[in-house]
Amino acid sequence: MALRKFKKLMVPLSVLFIAAMLVPIFLKIGESIRAGKNIQQNNEVIAEVNGHKIHRLDLERGVAGVKNKIMQIKSMKAQQGIEDNSEVPDDIIKKVILGELVSNALLVSSAEDLKIKASDKEINDKINEIKAGVAKGESFLNYLQSMGIANEKELKRMIKESIEVSRVLETQQKAHKLSEEDLKKYYEMYRYTDFQDQTFEQAKPTIEDYVGKEYSDLIRNSLIEKQREKAKIVFKDDEIKKLYEEMVRPIAEKEGYSFKEALMDTRILMMVVSTGTEYSEDLIAKVRESIQKDLDNLVAVGKAAKEKGIKASPDFVGVDELRDLGKRYFVYLVDSYNPSDADLKKIYDADQGKYDIRHSVGGYVVGDFFDPTEADKENTKKSAEELKKTLTPENFVETAKKVSEDPGSKDQGGELGWVDSNTNFVPEFLEAIKSAQKGQIIGPVQTEFGSHIIYVEDVDSANPDKKKVSHILLLPKPSEASRKELVDRLDTLKKELEEKKVTWTDVIDQDKYKYEVKEVFKKIYENSAVPGIGFVEEANKKLFASKVDEVLSYEVNGGYFLMVKTAEVPYKKRTFEEVKGQIRNEEALKYATQELDKLL
Repeated sequence: MALRKFKKLMVPLSVLFIAAMLVPIFLKIGESIRAGKNIQQNNEVIAEVNGHKIHRLDLERGVAGVKNKIMQIKSMKAQQGIEDNSEVPDDIIKKVILGELVSNALLVSSAEDLKIKASDKEINDKINEIKAGVAKGESFLNYLQSMGIANEKELKRMIKESIEVSRVLETQQKAHKLSEEDLKKYYEMYRYTDFQDQTFEQAKPTIEDYVGKEYSDLIRNSLIEKQREKAKIVFKDDEIKKLYEEMVRPIAEKEGYSFKEALMDTRILMMVVSTGTEYSEDLIAKVRESIQKDLDNLVAVGKAAKEKGIKASPDFVGVDELRDLGKRYFVYLVDSYNPSDADLKKIYDADQGKYDIRHSVGGYVVGDFFDPTEADKENTKKSAEELKKTLTPENFVETAKKVSEDPGSKDQGGELGWVDSNTNFVPEFLEAIKSAQKGQIIGPVQTEFGSHIIYVEDVDSANPDKKKVSHILLLPKPSEASRKELVDRLDTLKKELEEKKVTWTDVIDQDKYKYEVKEVFKKIYENSAVPGIGFVEEANKKLFASKVDEVLSYEVNGGYFLMVKTAEVPYKKRTFEEVKGQIRNEEALKYATQELDKLL
């Protein structure tokens, strides 16, 4: 969206929350981290925030969850032939988790202040939802403890806090609403890019949703910091106290604003995990320098905004006040841009065709891909069984290069690298190799991808669960009968649409029409992609050449589709007076961006 024009100001904004992708603590119940047997005894209180207890198990669960995610990421890299030996120091992971734990506790305090409370029914409904997902015959307590949760009482606490924290943030977000005047400024800025053919009232819900999301991090950050200022935080463990003191220590300061070490820890964690950057003193120095630069930029823009009389919302404190000023300053720059008609006419004359209304159509696409039937899959399995009879450890690599249909491993002779129970593979594959020995060729193993023949090249002597494997994958192919079934089904639907027995809306909305592709499009241009089909020139030309409401059938890309043009906008030359407002907006956005660049 063009609404993202001034995102460069917000570089540090969401970094702290990227960690949420790695941290399965309060809100992400369900990631098994295989906690130890002494889970009940290992649940001592390590800190209290306004009387809210943080247990050692909370910290360990989060740390184990992050480490598990890191292992999965490394396994995925290994499958792509990317070696990653980088390591993240435990203290950094602990501080990231501790920061989230304390932040969560501060938000729970906000819930108490606002008298927000989760009902017993809400909590029990969530408990029952989780219980429904437990395997038949498995103890619920064992299930919980496999995820690092001590007991059902602990789970209820986590669910209660999760509901209440979510409600606190929803309440704060609703309370922070832009004025009608400010919403109209957003609309005017982007009416020619994001809101073409929409009135302000039509676009208003989208703008409110976008602005709400843009401000959600600021609201959360500032609420936490306001709570931190008045909170009573008591540590029961000297090591945890030391980690927290490091976490809240300023590492970048300017004119009364600062970023804390928590931000640096999170950035380092994300860089090491995502890019494999080696942890070092040099990395610490570079991250610290980039954070200082981010703060300098925010302060510079905030100062420029204040000089124009712009004020931040009182809802925000610290650097979030600067971020709010940055957003408001960008809007001010766009709003205050006032070029002459002569300047705008020069831009129009330089490229008049750019502003013409392009030929476009709207319509529907419905269809599906030729998927193999169960009989097709059985035939592939039989082929794999015959192939396996010819395989030996000596010819496996060359055979894989010739016949395997896994594009990611075929050229490497089917090699998948070292695999263990934590590798992000389908469960059928992992179960099959669990008891396999070095040198064995096993299978065929049936998964959602097809039939696998697996060669166990080696077993780690220190960890028998870890095995070096290669595989040959045979993909099931749709038979002529299964292809014909789909074509006949769609041809019947085509006739019903032509005879007005059903409508396109019926097909899109009703579950009885089970098709993989159900697309509604308001506007596509000549030589562009057809939704659901892709960049297929013939399909595009066929659609544009058709009559309005003419139902077309089309076979392409391994599938069969119906498509229709329900609306058409012809090409139209537009005069300068017709596009003057659009040009002014485009130039205003450029101007605002350039003015910010001068400050950054």
